[in-house]
Amino acid sequence: MDDINTFGGRFKAFRKSRKLTGEDVGGKMRVLKTQISMIEHNKAMPPMEKMIEFAMLFPDLDLNWLLRGSGDMLVIEEQDKVDCWPLLEEEQEKLKVEKEKLEHVREKLRAEREKTEKLEELLIRHGVKTR
Repeated sequence: MDDINTFGGRFKAFRKSRKLTGEDVGGKMRVLKTQISMIEHNKAMPPMEKMIEFAMLFPDLDLNWLLRGSGDMLVIEEQDKVDCWPLLEEEQEKLKVEKEKLEHVREKLRAEREKTEKLEELLIRHGVKTR
């Protein structure tokens, strides 16, 4: 059994869980098999850009687990399959209500502007300076 208390051990455990050889992973990451071996034996760390590539190759790998050893190896599938439609519909309904409120305020403002304009006309007609 691999030592999953180290980055290299977790890297190797994940590789083996996918039934991949060091050469397979090296090919996917475009590095030599010897570099994969050095990573797995904690003699080297992959550069950040290679870690990003690795994460993109295996999106179900929990990077928190790989880097820190906390959590589970794989991202829980339920998180990926959350049904967002009810949330989106709820937000859409909220936006609709807000839009209606704004339209109501806009109508009130138009009415107030009309009243103000009529009042200014009256004041001007009666010789009262408005400004």
